[in-house]
Amino acid sequence: TGRCHKTTRTLGVRHTATGVGCVNPPVGSSFYPIFTAGRLLGDDDDGLCYWQLGGAHLPGTTHTFGGTSAAEYGPLLKLTYAEPGHTTFSGFEDFRNILSHNPCRLLPGHD
Repeated sequence: TGRCHKTTRTLGVRHTATGVGCVNPPVGSSFYPIFTAGRLLGDDDDGLCYWQLGGAHLPGTTHTFGGTSAAEYGPLLKLTYAEPGHTTFSGFEDFRNILSHNPCRLLPGHD
């Protein structure tokens, strides 16, 4: 997941309560890293798959998951946290995208 970068409290109020102002990538960033997957020995399922963090143009990359942080990290996700006094806070502090498949699945016989 990506992280909402406007998570400050001002006089006890979280700016992430509504998600307004939480943008991906953060305002002013010239680069925001994304996860990609690649394969040693080629693009087919016989190559050794690996995860990498950096950008869509790393050598050996075969899966970019959209190629941008906005596409990869997906929409805002509402999370609920425990707070002092047996209360909770719910807010939009993370982005989440559930992959339809794992490009680095285990090969048969390698579990």
